[in-house]
Amino acid sequence: MDRRPYLILLAEFFEKYGVAGFWAALVIAIALAALLAWVVVAAVRVRSRIYLPVFALVLAVIGVSTAMNFSAYRNAWADRNLSSIRLLPGYTISHFNGDSYCGRICRQNDEEFVIGIDIGSMAGWYANPEKPQRYDWIIRQEIDNRTVWVAYKKSLEKVDPLRNPSKTVEKQWLYVTFVDGQANFFAEVFSERDIAEMLLMVLTHVPPS
Repeated sequence: MDRRPYLILLAEFFEKYGVAGFWAALVIAIALAALLAWVVVAAVRVRSRIYLPVFALVLAVIGVSTAMNFSAYRNAWADRNLSSIRLLPGYTISHFNGDSYCGRICRQNDEEFVIGIDIGSMAGWYANPEKPQRYDWIIRQEIDNRTVWVAYKKSLEKVDPLRNPSKTVEKQWLYVTFVDGQANFFAEVFSERDIAEMLLMVLTHVPPS
């Protein structure tokens, strides 16, 4: 049996709903299975039917609580205030859940230049002033009393480590980190235009106070 479609669906589910969504779906599935099992038992044992409403109420409470927590987790994305970012024409922004608040800013009809987003205490600092040796350069700016670090680096990366480990290509990376809220924006840049457009957009971000 070809299981690739199921793996693809599982990967898409995790990308869209994250770990919280997985646990929410698991709890709901277990609750539904338990309810079905209880209905079968109740149909066989008449005396057990009196407990069915109580059991259904407990499941309802668990389901509502799980749904509320899951909804709060998803709505927390709005608290990151990404709506403050002023996108240039032709760009779109999307998000998905994970250990931190993740997302991407994409340019229409361009699958190469993608600005990644990683926000939260689990994200760390992509432009880290404590480790300047990682970058070709790193600079600091104050924008409306908010500290922002911008870093740039070139790196040689292997194209195909398994088949051709000696072949490398030079890549350019740009990182923008807002210290408040630990908001990171990062991208592989291919031209000066990419750098300019990325900075014009992400520097309009206003982290929540």
